[in-house]
Amino acid sequence: MPSIVFCLGNQESKEDDTNSETDEQAIINEIIITVTGLVRLVGSEPLAQFVIETESGDIYYLPRAYRRDNPGLINSVITVQGELEVIEMVTVDGKHRIIENHLKNIIIID
Repeated sequence: MPSIVFCLGNQESKEDDTNSETDEQAIINEIIITVTGLVRLVGSEPLAQFVIETESGDIYYLPRAYRRDNPGLINSVITVQGELEVIEMVTVDGKHRIIENHLKNIIIID
């Protein structure tokens, strides 16, 4: 059985060229959105994170501190508003990419 190995680079960006084409992790855009969905815990300790999964299957990562401050929200349906930060990560060879939706500065609406 063939296996796939992802090698994600982690290049620290300099303040003067944070959006350069050579960065392996790039912020695509930032907008304020409202999201409703089920709060789930994904990943394994110590890096597990809260996410909101919408009915359409979209995944939005919540800030790590949010998990620490709101442990009782797992398996709850909530509505939040926050800044959407879309992050694209590309493998060093450029053959694979992962796009993650992260919410920051969130406010619970319901």
